[in-house]
Amino acid sequence: LSAAELLEGGDFQEKEKAIELYVKLSQWQKALNLSKELMKVGFRSQTFEANLMKIYQNIKDESLLDYLIESADIDTSAKAKLEKALTLKAMNRPKEALEYLVDISINHKGTSVYNFAIMEGVQLFLDLGLKKDASCFLERFDLKSSSEEERIKIEHLRESLPKCEVR
Repeated sequence: LSAAELLEGGDFQEKEKAIELYVKLSQWQKALNLSKELMKVGFRSQTFEANLMKIYQNIKDESLLDYLIESADIDTSAKAKLEKALTLKAMNRPKEALEYLVDISINHKGTSVYNFAIMEGVQLFLDLGLKKDASCFLERFDLKSSSEEERIKIEHLRESLPKCEVR
């Protein structure tokens, strides 16, 4: 028996350690199966949620994202919502993707994915031919937490869009 297999039979913290070992060994299916056991009982921890994101990135099991969206950690929740939006965008479901991006813009300012989510939203509005909506969404971009290069890009984009006018 491996260390991970021994830990599987233990309490929640030991199961969490087993998942971490499976992730380190890239044994994604074993990590996923054990994770689902902990998800069923609503187990939460930063380490567990970080491992769920790694498992998701390798297996793309939607139930992991749905669980992570509910995280109390706003950065984790924002990352999961962004992943969900990008998945929906790839499935050619832009309006559903926008719902998650708008949610991030309202509830997750200051998170590591905030500005990226804003830019994704602007692009989706443009893809849908909604230039005024794109312009208004661009207003939410957080210039304080952006690089000089990003600020220049935003300025050029603003110049190419109609002015945001909320009726």
